[in-house]
Amino acid sequence: MTASNGRNYNLRPNGTLASYSAHGQTASFHANGRLASVHTPTMDIAHGPHGQRTVISDAPITAGLVLHRSAPRLFGTLGSLTTDNNYNQRTYVHGGHSSTREYAGYHYHGRDFDNYLPRYYYDPLFYGWAYYPWGAPVPYGWDWLGSPWFGFYAGYFSPWDTYPSGAYWLTDFLLGQILADGYQIDAQAGGGGPDSGYAG
Repeated sequence: MTASNGRNYNLRPNGTLASYSAHGQTASFHANGRLASVHTPTMDIAHGPHGQRTVISDAPITAGLVLHRSAPRLFGTLGSLTTDNNYNQRTYVHGGHSSTREYAGYHYHGRDFDNYLPRYYYDPLFYGWAYYPWGAPVPYGWDWLGSPWFGFYAGYFSPWDTYPSGAYWLTDFLLGQILADGYQIDAQAGGGGPDSGYAG
């Protein structure tokens, strides 16, 4: 059905409104009458059947916005900034807290990729301690050797007493953190622990 000023209404056989369009803007509706999607020259909004919502905005000179919403979580992504360079910014919102990450886009073998841009970086010499071997092995005593989680995983995890480079130290540090976190999560869930016989 076409109305004045270029407005168009598309109706279903039962008479309910299926979609509307006018002046570069369109909207579609679910069979129950709820809004399904909206499209404008600078924004797309889609409402899923279970209440989730996706918003994509690409307004000139501003950041494009993509939001995926499904209760109780909210996840958001900011898309490409419309500048001479291809930069992307993603904002993640969960539980009322947001964090933002920036990326520089680049093209390789016909595909587009995002390269993470840290907010802070240091002289390459700063990272040398982790990359290059040390002059001599360095002894290190871990402060978690007497903790319950370490005793629980002692048969599976044994950190070194000395380290030839930072990469090896970082490996034991990361493994220790993963095991400590897993032990804590398992204990809160009522599993694990020294008497359970469960090793995670």
